[in-house]
Amino acid sequence: MALFDWGTYNGLTKLESASLTGMRLTEIPPAEFSRRYYTEEHFIKYRELSSKYFHLVTAHAPYYSLVNHDKYTHEKVKRAMVQAAKKASVAGAKIFNMHLGPKVRGVPYDYEPVVDVVKAILNEVPSIYVSLETTYTERFLGSLDEIREIIEMIGDERVIPSAQLENDFMRETRAYAHGDLTLADKQATVDFWLSIFNKLKRMTNKYFSLRFSQIISFRFRTFIMKKRVPLGKGYPSLEPLAEALALFLTRDLYYAGSGLEAHLIYTGPWQLKYRDTVKLYCEVMGRATSYIK
Repeated sequence: MALFDWGTYNGLTKLESASLTGMRLTEIPPAEFSRRYYTEEHFIKYRELSSKYFHLVTAHAPYYSLVNHDKYTHEKVKRAMVQAAKKASVAGAKIFNMHLGPKVRGVPYDYEPVVDVVKAILNEVPSIYVSLETTYTERFLGSLDEIREIIEMIGDERVIPSAQLENDFMRETRAYAHGDLTLADKQATVDFWLSIFNKLKRMTNKYFSLRFSQIISFRFRTFIMKKRVPLGKGYPSLEPLAEALALFLTRDLYYAGSGLEAHLIYTGPWQLKYRDTVKLYCEVMGRATSYIK
């Protein structure tokens, strides 16, 4: 037993290296599902090797927008996502994570194609959970409230939210509108994060799914964009987030008897991802020792 599963994204050739750090989780990167020369054997090998080292395997879907009102495009994306979910299941993944995509017609009309794709995955791959990832701007579908409404429309306990925490930071502080992350960071207190965690907890029933990477912002034409950076080089500040995570995972999940399985996936730049994943785990667990009875 552990307080939470932790890890990062790894291709097949990196599984053994990642396991040496003590990680309990590995995520199949989206590129694995976009390479047509990866046969079923590739994903069988992923399952066989990952099962030796990791407690939990998750998968990140290809970066295809689910919000497509054109019938031809929608059906093409749906087929691609179902096939990717099947490959993820063969590889041993318990969770298939997806971005929703840019808004087209607006809420609630953009819910319909998303609901259809998710239902198709659930019908074809009954063994897998589908997680819907939060976004950082109102231009995209994926606030916690929007994801909650989509989950209610689908009506299946296998659909859960996955909080990409730096996205929640940008969205909830409205940093996506002005780009001043130093100003936004002042709002990202322990209570700020606890509020997000509590909202997330009410929306899930098995997995408490978290993702994180620090970021910087930049302006592209009229839009504020984000760029992921190594841990310690960006925003939001790690200390209040780690403190909130340590408190919530112990007091509000474990000792509260929630029954939820928590995991934290580091999603930062690949160059330093192993160092930064371990650092993130230590920042959280070091604080959690103060709350462990």
